[in-house]
Formats: sequence, structure tokens, C-alpha cells
Amino acid sequence: MHCRKTQALCWIIFLLSVAASTSSYAQSRFVTTRGKDLISADGKPLLLKGINLGNWLLPEGYMFKFKTANSPRLIQTVINQLVGEDEGRRFWKTYRDTYVTQEDITFITTGCLYQMQLPQDWKVKATGV
Repeated sequence: MHCRKTQALCWIIFLLSVAASTSSYAQSRFVTTRGKDLISADGKPLLLKGINLGNWLLPEGYMFKFKTANSPRLIQTVINQLVGEDEGRRFWKTYRDTYVTQEDITFITTGCLYQMQLPQDWKVKATGV
């Protein structure tokens, strides 16, 4: 009976030591949190910088300050109703060509940013419209 208790205790100690070493190994390889802060693998605060290029390839109603036209299709419909379909196509081509420029991309990529979010409309990818 005493031998079983000793053996069980040894297994518990072994499993706890494996769990502790695995936990410390994982913490040393991955980003963790401390409160609201992200902590890098070396234990220092991890400061991430990013940018969102929303509204460029995916028109968003709140960015246009529209109340009811809140989807890309509805926004395109409003623009077409205001200026006609031909002028609407020219508007969207100019809009996409100038909303974010090559200079903007160069600035973004040299700014030590870690993330760039680029929401896209399937229609832009599929048809270029």
C-alpha cells in the first residue's frame, strides 16, 4: 500500500513538472497577455501598429455619412442615381485610383506597421469594377 502511494506521488510530481516546463516553454515562444498588455516572447510589452484601409475597395455607408445606403450595392445605386451610370463608373475608377495611392502604400510600408487590414468587395476582385 505504501509503495502505491509513493508511486502515485512520484507520478503526480512528474506530471506537474512536465506541465510546468511545458507552460514555461510555451510562454517563452508565444505572445501572452498581462492584464490589457500583450507581452512578447522575451517578456517585454509588445506594441503593434496597424492601419485599416476600409472604404477604399469596400464602400461603407457610415464613411459616406449615408443613413440608409449602407452596403456597397446601395451606395453604388445612390451614386448612379445622382450622376448617372457612366459618370458613376468614372467616379468609382477615380475613387479607387486616388483614395489610396502608391505614395500612401510606400508610407504605410515604411512606417513599421505590423498589420494592414484591407476590406474588399468581391465584385472589385472578380470584375475590377
